[in-house]
Amino acid sequence: MIKMLKRAKPYLIALTIPYLALMFLLIYRVEFELDAPGRLGETRDDVIFEGIDAPEASFYSIYIMPLYRPTFFQLMVATFDDAIDYRVLPEARRGQSISDIWDTGQVQRDNALNAAIINAYQALGFPLDYRIETMVTLVRENAADSGIRGNDIILSVNGDEDVRDALSNPVCDEPYRFSVRRNGDELTLTLTPYEENSRCIFGISIADVYVLVAYEPDFEKADAFVGGPSSGLMHFLHMYNTLSDDNLIGDLKIAGTGTIRLDGTVGSIGGVKQKVITAEHFGVDIMFVPNISHNRDTAFETAEKIEANVTIVPVDHWMDAVEYLKNLGEAND
Repeated sequence: MIKMLKRAKPYLIALTIPYLALMFLLIYRVEFELDAPGRLGETRDDVIFEGIDAPEASFYSIYIMPLYRPTFFQLMVATFDDAIDYRVLPEARRGQSISDIWDTGQVQRDNALNAAIINAYQALGFPLDYRIETMVTLVRENAADSGIRGNDIILSVNGDEDVRDALSNPVCDEPYRFSVRRNGDELTLTLTPYEENSRCIFGISIADVYVLVAYEPDFEKADAFVGGPSSGLMHFLHMYNTLSDDNLIGDLKIAGTGTIRLDGTVGSIGGVKQKVITAEHFGVDIMFVPNISHNRDTAFETAEKIEANVTIVPVDHWMDAVEYLKNLGEAND
C-alpha cells in the first residue's frame, strides 16, 4: 500500500494543484457586482386597494438579477456575456452584508410605493396626509463603531431637527449627538466626522422616506423578494389606472422603469441595458424609461443592438406616460 502511494504521489500532487485552482475559482469572492437580465413583476400584485378591483390587465415592473461579490469564476463568465455588466465595488459598499443589502432594498421599495401612492392620491383628489423623515441608508466602516445602523431614522443632530442642514458642513474630530429612532425606541448616539479625500464626512448616507399618516381608500402592500426604488413609475401607473375611470392599458403589454419623486418627476435608475433585454425577452410592447440622457441613450442603443420590437418611450413626469397612453388609446379607437 505504501509503495502504491509513493508511486502515485506525483500524480496526486499533479491533480491537487488544478483541483485547488478550480476551488479557488469557484469559491473565492471578488469585490465586484454584476447586473444580469431578470424578469417582469405584475404591479397589481403589489398594492391591493380595499373595495376596489384592479383591472385584469396589469402594468409590469422590470427587475434585473444583481450579484454582489461574485466568485472569480462567475466574474470570468460575465466577461464573455454581453448582456451582463460588471463593475468594481466602491469602497463605501465593501463592508455591507447580504442582509444589509436586502433590508435597504426592501426599505427603498416600500418608500417607492409610498411615493407612488402620494402622487396617485394627489393626482386623483383622494384624501392623504404624510410626513417626511430622514433615514440612514448606508454605514461605512469608520462610522460603524458609533452604533448607528442602516434604516435608523435620524430625529435630530445636536438638537437640530433640520437634519440635512445639521449634516451639511461638519467639523472634523468634533463629536455630534444623534437622536435616532430604531424599531420604535429612541436612542442617543455619538458620531465624530473624519477627513477623507480632503473632505470632512460622517461616513453615512441618508435619504428621505415618506411615512403615510392618513389616507382613503385603504390598501395592503404585498411582500416581495425584489427590492429597490426603480418600480416607482410603474406602481404609480397601476394605482392611477385602478383608482381612476381610465383604461390606460388596452391590449398592450406595458412595462417600464424609473423612480418617482414627490413632484411627479421620474428619476434615474440602473441596469437599463438589462431591463431592455428583459422587456424584449418577455414580449413587452411599450417600455417607459427616464428621460435622462444616460438612461434614455442606453435604452435606445440596447434596443437597436438587439433589434428589439419593444417601443422605448422616455418620460420626464408621470403625466407624460399617462398622456402617451391616453393618446395611444384614442388613436386606436
